[in-house]
Amino acid sequence: TELLELLPGPTVPPNTAVSMSKPVKNVLVFFVGGITFAEISAIRYLNTKFKDRKYLIATTQILDGNKMISMFRDEVENNLDRGNLLK
Repeated sequence: TELLELLPGPTVPPNTAVSMSKPVKNVLVFFVGGITFAEISAIRYLNTKFKDRKYLIATTQILDGNKMISMFRDEVENNLDRGNLLK
C-alpha cells in the first residue's frame, strides 16, 4: 500500500464507506492474474476525466517488473519450449 500512495489519485482502504453527493455509475474493472502500477495509474486518470463514473479496481495481485519476469521465467523452467515463447 505504500507504493500505491506514490501514484496519482485517491486510495480507499477496504471496508471504507464513501459518500457521494451526486449519483454516479460505478464501473468495476477486475484484473485476473494481476495489475501493474501503470494500469492502476491509467484507471485513476480515467476517474479524473469522467466525473459521471467511478472506476473501481479489483485484482488478484499487484505486479511489479520483478514479479512479471519471474512469472515468465517459471514458465520456461517448467519444461516449456523456449523457441515457442520467443515467436
